[in-house]
Amino acid sequence: MMGNQPELYVEDADVPISCNGSASTQLDNVSAVAVAGAYGAPYKGDSDPRPQFRPLLCVFETEFFHPKRPYTPLQIPTPLCTTVVFYSMSLYRFSGAVDGGFRRPLDAELFENISASRLEGTLLHRGRRIPLYVTFGGRRSDSADYVRMLRDSTWRKASVEGIVNDTGSERPKYDGVNLDWNHPGDQCDVLEQPQLFHVLVESLVANRVKVMLTVPPLPRYVALYDLDPLLDGLEHVVLTTHKLRPRRSSVDCSGGRLYAAPAFREIRDSYSAAYRKKFAYSVSVAAYAGPKQLQERMHRAYEDDMGDAPVAVYDAFLDDFAGLCPGDSPRMSPQLAAIAESTTRLLQ
Repeated sequence: MMGNQPELYVEDADVPISCNGSASTQLDNVSAVAVAGAYGAPYKGDSDPRPQFRPLLCVFETEFFHPKRPYTPLQIPTPLCTTVVFYSMSLYRFSGAVDGGFRRPLDAELFENISASRLEGTLLHRGRRIPLYVTFGGRRSDSADYVRMLRDSTWRKASVEGIVNDTGSERPKYDGVNLDWNHPGDQCDVLEQPQLFHVLVESLVANRVKVMLTVPPLPRYVALYDLDPLLDGLEHVVLTTHKLRPRRSSVDCSGGRLYAAPAFREIRDSYSAAYRKKFAYSVSVAAYAGPKQLQERMHRAYEDDMGDAPVAVYDAFLDDFAGLCPGDSPRMSPQLAAIAESTTRLLQ
């Protein structure tokens, strides 16, 4: 194992940032035409669900949403996804600076489609309604906006009120929020005051909003959230271990990231065992050649004492939802299936 090897958080690079946040940047303006003419066949796995050995938090964003292979919410692999996490809203969502808070027109259309599927009752995981979380933040530039929003009580209260209205109406658009503040304590956060972040989270939880956090995968960052007082009210804490890189050159021919396991365990095991199942690690579909490599990754998860941990799956749109890829026994969403259904080698 490479547990003693120093890790590098991929977003921890020496890049210039502006503490003015989104106000100083131009949001992407990409056409939503990719949604048109998408495949219409629903996911067919419901008729023969296979055993699933861990919760999957399926993360959907439009970065890999290609016009030649678009998908609809009907094709989200609901027999595998226990939770759907949508990326992402700008923190200006409730400030009036950007209409709707979506970064691109395609984001708005995709979200409306997924939300409509949820309202129609078709977003189900083996008979249970799948909770839909909307992410606020997630980009490096969002850290500055988090700092500004937390310090501005009017902005912070408006954000809570807007989220409560969205989730508490007769036809709620989503079930909860994923707060992705990926750089607490950076040069924009000179005060390092976690209590303001606690006020935001506790206000949402008090209004019956489901809250999950996405945090950097290094203890020095996680310590800045002061999670202990918050864990009772949180649904999940996702550690973005797929963003870890080794500082020294190394090659792992299996595609696995052996240094992610000790990083995850160090953070998870520093909290009470009562919260063990709330901590999830992340896997990017883009980092693996195919289902066999992902199966091997999940086999090792048992050896690393992570076999029962929830997994947040990033870049999920790169999977073959439509079952079009060739193979000896093609099935829909083979990569997500490998993550959800693989078990220890002893049970194969």
